[in-house]
Amino acid sequence: SCGPDQEAYNYHKVVEMCERLDLFGEAVKAAKRHGVKIMAWFNLFEWQCIRSGYIEIRDRLWHNNPRKYWCNRDQSRFYHGIPVLADPEVRERVVNIMEELCAYESDGIYISSRTHSWQPGLPVADGWKHPEEFGFDEFVVRDYLDKHGVNICYEDFDRDKWNRIKGDHLTEMLRSIQGVIRKHDQRFIFGTFPYRTQLVGSPQKNHPLGQAIQLYKDWEYWAEEALIDGLCRESECPHV
Repeated sequence: SCGPDQEAYNYHKVVEMCERLDLFGEAVKAAKRHGVKIMAWFNLFEWQCIRSGYIEIRDRLWHNNPRKYWCNRDQSRFYHGIPVLADPEVRERVVNIMEELCAYESDGIYISSRTHSWQPGLPVADGWKHPEEFGFDEFVVRDYLDKHGVNICYEDFDRDKWNRIKGDHLTEMLRSIQGVIRKHDQRFIFGTFPYRTQLVGSPQKNHPLGQAIQLYKDWEYWAEEALIDGLCRESECPHV
């Protein structure tokens, strides 16, 4: 799905190019010929982006299995785009993508925290009419109960501890990714916004997304344990 006719034509030309040749493979070959460093770019939090007038990005597998996305407290709404980081199937799929990217033998992989998934579910009117927090998947609920003896779906809970558990899941995802990349003797750079708990955007803009998707980013630990080879500050999207 695209916008105006000329834009749709351009997008279809890109599809035709991808059918004729492996674009990233050719880019890696050209970079090596000219002595240029090149890395693969992968967005960890962009499994779905549906916006009127733009090309549609929808991960069919997770779209049909919404519990692979973060859910709200009563588990009635899902944040399509933000994956359940501790889910073994999600982690396995990300690891397999890393293996595929490493096979290109580029200089490494850049994992971005940016996303165009700006609201839960589909982009319907009043999607943020009732802002709420997300991150109550079964793995987060289970780990909080095991560590602190509280079921966060029904009882009052400490949000700092909640963010720490979600952050631990991100840390373990980064560990899995680094395990693949190091095996291929490539570099792993992680791009993130420079705010300790806000996953996307700037807290100064007060966008509902920033309050809805929060976790603790333990970048000191990532560096100490060499879970990443570099940390990059990402630029803020003008919308969030």
